[in-house]
Amino acid sequence: MANASDIPQELLRIASDLPQELVTEILIRLPVKSLLRFKCVCKDWFTRISDPLFANAQLQQFKPIYGLICKSSKPGIFSYFNLQKRGEKEIDFKVDELLWDTVLRHSCNGFLLLQEHKFDYQFYVCNPIIRWHLKLPKFRPRYKIYSWSSLLVYDNSNHKYKVVITFYDTVSYKCGVFTLGDKEGGGDGNSCGFWRVLNMPADYKLAYCEPLSVNGALHWMACKKSEEEIRKMDTYVLLMDIASEEFRVIKSPLRPTLWWLLDLLVIKGSLCLFCPVSFDQVDLWVLSDTLKQSWNKQFSINYRLLISESLPNQNLVFHPLVVMENPSPVIIFFCYLMEELIFYNLDTREFKVEHKGISMSGMATVYVNSLIRC
Repeated sequence: MANASDIPQELLRIASDLPQELVTEILIRLPVKSLLRFKCVCKDWFTRISDPLFANAQLQQFKPIYGLICKSSKPGIFSYFNLQKRGEKEIDFKVDELLWDTVLRHSCNGFLLLQEHKFDYQFYVCNPIIRWHLKLPKFRPRYKIYSWSSLLVYDNSNHKYKVVITFYDTVSYKCGVFTLGDKEGGGDGNSCGFWRVLNMPADYKLAYCEPLSVNGALHWMACKKSEEEIRKMDTYVLLMDIASEEFRVIKSPLRPTLWWLLDLLVIKGSLCLFCPVSFDQVDLWVLSDTLKQSWNKQFSINYRLLISESLPNQNLVFHPLVVMENPSPVIIFFCYLMEELIFYNLDTREFKVEHKGISMSGMATVYVNSLIRC
């Protein structure tokens, strides 16, 4: 990181002459990498950039740069792959408790959610860019449970973050919820909050796809428990309002034949159902109106075109990672067997294949740099 001697004196003079409101407006438009350097310009800039309100404003103002992040084989190291530029960057994050037996579960606004190991419910939240972490109280279920997913979500109503665990206790699906707050940290890297358990709607069975947070709600794909034959079943979306933690159910537009390949995405700020209708084709249905439960099929993708023209192997699995607005929507797929990224423009139907040397043997998640902490 730069120090004060690296900053041109002319920049220091100009910065001191500018109105403070203008300085803030300029700074929040800069990327995180630059802001970390500019904290060394002067004491005022250090204080300003370290302010949680500034970090939140910068996150909202600056156009996000999407990347993939995963734990490296080296202890205390995260590997970062920029999805918009070539090259890999390793993020050094040396916190002793996080060095061993942790797995990466999810990310949200620059935070990473780590779990101590697969069958234990000790969680950590960290921001590797600013080398900050928080140890949560261990989640202690009363009965043996089967963990379904672990996510970190943002509550826009109070600007706090929640860890949400979805699990099954042999009777029904439930959620364990922990709220991170500014006053919950003890100053020693530990959090003193508590877990709450919520009952999910009882008549539904969850799909294997990862839940998704968008527009202030967390979404799960589901079907009725009584419907055994996949080809005949209806599918639903379970929604939990992140602020009120209340559930509701809406019907999805179709009956998938490839239930295990369903995914949820965000396209232009709306929930999107990524639904394979065959091994050659996938349809993308966008939820245009939640209250009216109105869906529109906006895109179809021909997998066979991607396989025949770009990748020789005929038995490939494409996993959708994220949709970037570029300004046209571009969906990024990861091809497991070939370790390739495919960038597919949904408007022009053009695509390109890139090899970034990404191995998905461990968990990787889409990541956006930020300065935030709790």
